[in-house]
Amino acid sequence: MSAIPFPSQQVGDFTITAISDGYLTASLDFLSNIDPSEASRMQSDAGQKAPSAVHINCYVVRGAGRTILIDGGAGGIKQWGGRLRTNLSLAGIEPSGIDTILLTHAHPDHVGGLVDTAGHITFPNAELVVHQREVAFWQDDGNLSRASERAHGNFLIAR
Repeated sequence: MSAIPFPSQQVGDFTITAISDGYLTASLDFLSNIDPSEASRMQSDAGQKAPSAVHINCYVVRGAGRTILIDGGAGGIKQWGGRLRTNLSLAGIEPSGIDTILLTHAHPDHVGGLVDTAGHITFPNAELVVHQREVAFWQDDGNLSRASERAHGNFLIAR
């Protein structure tokens, strides 16, 4: 079976490919640091017909003998996403071929796909790279105790 092309861009010696994990459905009020009306306008200007569909995208960076996945998708947590493994396969990339996972941050839609529903590691040969301040934030019991009910679950997923 030949790989299905996904949006890619060459940057120097590296190929960057966007791989969708699917989407989550939420009010634009769900987003942080942007006014919902501005988010809606941006979605509309981009031709998005369903502004409540927040796309979950990951990126594969290949070059210099490396295959790096940026973010791990939601993996189906909260019925969000869950298409990353299938789409990687369609792109000709096996989970065992990922050697590094770079996390931008540890929200559920970025880390949920790092383990499967049985708790097994999805990318068995990958080194996980995340900034120490991000790890410290999610591991801090004080932060957990101050978290809203909604954010409390995010801490448990990140941990």
